[in-house]
Amino acid sequence: AFDLSEKDTALALGVSVGTVKSQTSKGMAELQKILGSRGVPQKVHAAMARGGDSGGTDR
Repeated sequence: AFDLSEKDTALALGVSVGTVKSQTSKGMAELQKILGSRGVPQKVHAAMARGGDSGGTDR
């Protein structure tokens, strides 16, 4: 698994940081919908509360 910042992810994919943030948010929301209340790890809840930020830092 990779632990890239939003900025590094955007550079790697050739998209804007905003696109990375919005797509991450959509993906996290879809995972929450699929998993429901069963077994969503606290780390996922924390990431969603931060707006999907993986916790990486902008370099």
